[in-house]
Amino acid sequence: MTMIKRSNLIRNSLQPIIIEVNTITLNILGNLYQNIGNFDKALNDYNLAIQIDPKYVKAYCNRGSLYKHIGQKENALNDYNYAIYIDPYNAIAYFNRGSVYDDIGEKDKALIDQNQAIQLDPKYAYAYNGRGSLYQDIGEYENALSDYNQAIKLDEKFAIAYCNRGSLYQDNGENDKALNDYNQAIQLDPKYAIAYYNRGILFQDIGEFDQAVNDYNQVIKIDPTSINSYIRKGVTLENIKQYEQAIHCFNKVIQLDPNHIDAYFYKGFISDFKQQSNYKI
Repeated sequence: MTMIKRSNLIRNSLQPIIIEVNTITLNILGNLYQNIGNFDKALNDYNLAIQIDPKYVKAYCNRGSLYKHIGQKENALNDYNYAIYIDPYNAIAYFNRGSVYDDIGEKDKALIDQNQAIQLDPKYAYAYNGRGSLYQDIGEYENALSDYNQAIKLDEKFAIAYCNRGSLYQDNGENDKALNDYNQAIQLDPKYAIAYYNRGILFQDIGEFDQAVNDYNQVIKIDPTSINSYIRKGVTLENIKQYEQAIHCFNKVIQLDPNHIDAYFYKGFISDFKQQSNYKI
C-alpha cells in the first residue's frame, strides 16, 4: 500500500514537469517546421501544445505568427487576443497583434498595440521598428526615424531596422544615408532579399543601372519567384538597351503570372520599338 501511494505521489508531482516539457518541445518543433516551410506539421504541433496546456501563451503567439504568414489574419488575431487575455503583460503578443492590424490597414489599433508593447518592454527593439514602420506609412518622418534609431541602438545587428531606415532615408531623398543602411543590412544578413531589392531601386533611380541589375539578380537568386524583381530588372535592362535580356525577364514574369498586364505591356513596347528601329529580334 505504501509503495503504491508513494508511486502515485511521485507521478502526481512529476505531472506538471511532463506537461511543461511536452508543450515546450511541441512549440519548438512547430517553430522549426514553420521556419523550413512545413506549415501543416507546424500547425499540428502548435495545436497539440495548446491542447496539452490551453494557457501556454507562447504556443498561441507562434500559431498566430503562422496564421499571419499563411494569410489567415482573423485566426492570427484570435490567437493574439487570447494570448493577451491569458497574459495582459506580454509585450510580444501586443507587438504581433499590432503587426496584424497593420497588415489589414487598421493603423490606429496597430499603433496602440506597438505603444503598449514598448510600455511593457522599453528595450523591445522589434516594437520600435514596428512602430517606426507605422509612422513611416502615415508620413511622420521624425517619429519614424527616432524609432528606427532606437531599434538599432538596442540591437546593432538588427538588419530589418537598417533596411527600414534606409527606405525612410530614400523616401526623403537622402540617398547616401539610404545606401549606407542598405549596405549595412546586407552585411548583417547576406540573404536579405528586401535589402537587395530596395538598394536595386536606389541604384536604378540614380542611374547606376549595372549595379541595379546585379541587385535584382541577387534577389532572384534568393527568391526565383520575385515577380517585382524581374519587372524592375527588365525595365533597367531596357534602359541600357539590352532588349533581348529585358524581354526574357518579362517572359519569366508571364510564366510566373500569365495575367500580369505590365509584363505584356513592357514586352510589347520593346518589341514595337525594336521593329520601328529595324532591329531584328
